[in-house]
Amino acid sequence: MYEILIEVDLGDGKPIDLGHGLDPSGAPENEYISSKRFIDEQYELLNNNFLEEIARKIRDRRDPLLQTVANLRAAMADTAAPG
Repeated sequence: MYEILIEVDLGDGKPIDLGHGLDPSGAPENEYISSKRFIDEQYELLNNNFLEEIARKIRDRRDPLLQTVANLRAAMADTAAPG
């Protein structure tokens, strides 16, 4: 499993890494699972009321990254193709 690290600032100016998993094929972990894990790790500062907000922020950062990776793979396949 691979992991995307997203820096999260909880208001104290000290970013914390939120890990979001990707399997070897590039399929992302469910963002709600990543969000819940992060909330549980930061239990003194966060509660489950933040679940939707954190999941949305994961999607906002993950989806463009995965699209860029897909575009790069396609471009590499085009240049590797004979012809």
